[in-house]
Amino acid sequence: MNTYYMRWGDKEMGRWGDGGVGKFNHAIYTLMLIASLMLVISAIFLEELK
Repeated sequence: MNTYYMRWGDKEMGRWGDGGVGKFNHAIYTLMLIASLMLVISAIFLEELK
């Protein structure tokens, strides 16, 4: 399992070209993207309820 994650991390790092922190930055970026999308959707949903 650990080897699989290391291999996946290397692939992601190669794609993002970010060194050792590439995997973490990618995860944080994805989380922030999802959170902002959820905020936008909930704002639209609240406007529809009014």
